[in-house]
Amino acid sequence: MYFNEKLNFKFFSKAFNFSLFFSFCVSFSALYAQTTIFSNAITGSNPNTSNPYISGQVVSTGITVSGIGMGSGITPTNANDRYNASGWNSNSLGSSDYFEWTITPSNCFEIDFNSFIYSSQVSNSEINRFRFRSSIDNFTNDIGTSTATGTTISLTDPAYQNITTPITFRMYAFGSGTVNSGRTFSINDFQFTGTISSGTPQSFPSLTNGDYVWTGSTSQNWTTDANWSVYNSTNGSLTVATADPDGSNLNVIIPPISTCNTYGVAVVRNCLLNNDRTVKNITILSNGQLTVDQDGDSLSVFANWTNNGVFNHNNRNAKVDFKHTGNIQTIGGTSQTQFYNLEISNNNSNNVVLNQSVSVANNFKFDGNRKFELGNNSLTFLGNSNISGANNSRYFVTNGNGTVNRVVSNGNVIFPVGISLYNPCTLSNSGTSDVFSVRVIDNVTQDGSGIGSTTPAKCVKRTWMISEATTGGSNVTMKLQWNGNNSEHINGFVYNPGFMYIAHHNGSVWEDKGFNGQSNAANAHFLTQANITSFSPFSIADASTPLPVELTSFTASCQDGKGVNVAWSTASEHNSSYFDVLKSEDGHNWRSISIVSAAGNSVNHIDYSAVDAEKMNGTVYYKLMQYDIDGKSKEYGPVSSNCNYIDEMLVKTYPNPSSQEFYVEIIAPESTTTVIAIVDAHGKSVYSRIVDTDKGTNLYTFEDLNILPGMYYIQISNDLTTPNVVKHSFR
Repeated sequence: MYFNEKLNFKFFSKAFNFSLFFSFCVSFSALYAQTTIFSNAITGSNPNTSNPYISGQVVSTGITVSGIGMGSGITPTNANDRYNASGWNSNSLGSSDYFEWTITPSNCFEIDFNSFIYSSQVSNSEINRFRFRSSIDNFTNDIGTSTATGTTISLTDPAYQNITTPITFRMYAFGSGTVNSGRTFSINDFQFTGTISSGTPQSFPSLTNGDYVWTGSTSQNWTTDANWSVYNSTNGSLTVATADPDGSNLNVIIPPISTCNTYGVAVVRNCLLNNDRTVKNITILSNGQLTVDQDGDSLSVFANWTNNGVFNHNNRNAKVDFKHTGNIQTIGGTSQTQFYNLEISNNNSNNVVLNQSVSVANNFKFDGNRKFELGNNSLTFLGNSNISGANNSRYFVTNGNGTVNRVVSNGNVIFPVGISLYNPCTLSNSGTSDVFSVRVIDNVTQDGSGIGSTTPAKCVKRTWMISEATTGGSNVTMKLQWNGNNSEHINGFVYNPGFMYIAHHNGSVWEDKGFNGQSNAANAHFLTQANITSFSPFSIADASTPLPVELTSFTASCQDGKGVNVAWSTASEHNSSYFDVLKSEDGHNWRSISIVSAAGNSVNHIDYSAVDAEKMNGTVYYKLMQYDIDGKSKEYGPVSSNCNYIDEMLVKTYPNPSSQEFYVEIIAPESTTTVIAIVDAHGKSVYSRIVDTDKGTNLYTFEDLNILPGMYYIQISNDLTTPNVVKHSFR
């Protein structure tokens, strides 16, 4: 091959001994099969006159190279077919005495080096020490062992793999004698071997004309113009900026350090916010980094914050301020941002919307009339971080599953939450300090979830979801606040001093936690209670009317000669004590035949029954009395049974006319499934219900049907009879 033949010629012409030549050729031949990415056989007259020398070099695709050059401490010296210099330091390494090569990967390429192979010669044996080093460690450490005549130096160390930025190699030489400009050292030929591979470009978001892209070309400082490139939509290119981005109409993109991206710009440093700046949208790309430099710096954002990389507040007392005056602003991205100071300012009917959970290390400030919507994301306050400026027009909107999280110990800690109205919660903890999570729901349900049908109880229509990070150890004084607004008071609830309590759902039922403080200040009604040690949903309830028993059915059915089975079912119960089953032969005089204990508190379906074993001819009547723990009662029924003479289906409704609640009584000769339909005067069904009908008397309750006043027909259909119709009037 040409290169070996040339080497052969050079070695013999320079009177190198044959064994040295043979040793070099064997070593070189073994490695030459590796991919050569940059080489030069160095031929011609006086190559040293060029600094750097590039003639004849062979360079692989995917890199650019400097050629071979020399430092300022040595002197080019004429010699043919080699790169020659004199003036090498006599007894120590001279920092400017070197040959050097710089290799730069092209955009989206990387180098995995394998070796550096060279041949060389000296004019005097007093030049006898050589050092091969690189810019990886600022030319500090030797790489391999260099010799006067050349060798192969391994570059397989991980430090020389995946190289995506320029790298410089230097060969230093010095000796043991005195400085002599006539003593020379030359590189006769060289090659770098390795692999060059192309990468996948870092994808930038779609850019619009005038968008700023960080490059860090000269320093880390935001305020340095040349550290930015500006997008030109006309030619689709990025050009070096003439001013750094500072304006409410300017979009900013912070990419990661990389030479491989869709716009072909090299990003060589991370960005440092070193002064107050204003932007429109700011996007930190994956692995990109924005760091705050000093106390007092602020970044004002007039549109959206997207963090897919790293925002480092650096514990500097600086703020990010969201201050658009017209549009919704969002905080999002794949990374959870930690702000040191976060501010929501300016008057705007559109809120700031959280699309990713964030945290605040020092202070959150409301300044203006804007709210902060959490959605399904959480806002965590670290340590003793503070919230200021919250009031009835600016607060955290808990319109999803997201919570406000704060450390609660001694001292009042406010959670300024609400949805349609401001409903803050204040906690203090005399027990073990813990992180509490709070959100509020504009509803109250029997199961405490706040989702679904609203409770029929008199209460404030708010559920505060309050939980502690570590169960147990807390002893909390709680303050729940509402506005006294009609939309908050439901089912007849009114502010009634001494007859209200903080209600707590214990996982099964709502329970009375009492109160030890109250106020009906304008737009700031509240109840307080101390010594709360377990946490789950909380609300405000009326102590004068506990949640009622919700009865879903009441029947009396014949049991084939065994008497009458009186049965009833409840959907929910609150503070219920027992049921008393009463019997009458004439519908006027009643006697108790059975006492059945109630569940007390329940949100589940429960079936009850009592058997009347006394057999009687004719119609017998039954009714049910339900008693609460405090002695209050409610009557259900009556229903009737005629076990001896039932031969056809009988239907009646009462009271008739009715305004809210009414009953349908069905006396059936056999058990069946029945459809009860309410039909208007035009024959249109406005309501229907499928029920199980037992043999004997069955009573069904109907309420809250929202039917317009007028005359209707109650139509009973089953397989025992043709449709049975009863007129019924609604008032």
